[in-house]
Amino acid sequence: MRNIFLDLGSNIGQGYERIRRHYYRAYYNNRDQSGSVIVRQQSYVPQDAEVYMFEPIPDAYKFLANKYDSVAKVYNKAIWTENTTKTFNVAHTTIGFLPSKQQASNIMHKHDVDSNVESWKEVEVETINFSKFLKNNFHHDDNIFMKMDIEGAEYPVLDQLIDTGAYKYLTTVNIEFHNRILELADSDLYTDLKPNNYYKEFLHNNGITVLETANPIVGFCKTDNTGMATYELDPDGKKISQFEEWYPGLEVDNEYEKRGWM
Repeated sequence: MRNIFLDLGSNIGQGYERIRRHYYRAYYNNRDQSGSVIVRQQSYVPQDAEVYMFEPIPDAYKFLANKYDSVAKVYNKAIWTENTTKTFNVAHTTIGFLPSKQQASNIMHKHDVDSNVESWKEVEVETINFSKFLKNNFHHDDNIFMKMDIEGAEYPVLDQLIDTGAYKYLTTVNIEFHNRILELADSDLYTDLKPNNYYKEFLHNNGITVLETANPIVGFCKTDNTGMATYELDPDGKKISQFEEWYPGLEVDNEYEKRGWM
């Protein structure tokens, strides 16, 4: 068995670093109303994990290749449903981490109304059939963590994973869904919209751990009959993000209901 970490949409590696350094599988002992005590933690990225990074933005890829070449296989390719070349729309933003401000890109639409976007640039990018990549490179007994942040392309890619059975290679997933991008999608690219929870529930019901970002509660107190959760804070006083396992009923997909996508 191999331990695998797949970083789909790496940008400059911030997601990988956050999961590797700060997110842990936490085991709790309940202690009445006083909250929960973490008794054991296990990293989601084992030290011996093979790391694969995929990033279509040219400058971001160069940054990744320079920083992670010794610890990861870095691909200047986009995750998609076939091996081909597609036109990507690269946003030059006011908040980019890179000197070029190439902060985001997507394959699903040509224009955005985000006030942070100063301009768009079309770039030809190689894409990879992710379902085939899984089947051609890994085994069913591998321990595979998939982090997916691919700016709207997650919907057709997840559909293909389900249709081909390639989802069976996955052990744990953390998926960022981009509802808004699908509203702006070019109609000829994708129209079969499903609720986010459709994918979460399917994966959950097929034995795959689905993780959501959460703020861990470390205590509970009552003041004037009002309950207040006490969150774990970092040295700067900010809430520490943590993963929690998703299960049916954990959340209501109100965003889809509001937009008539249910």
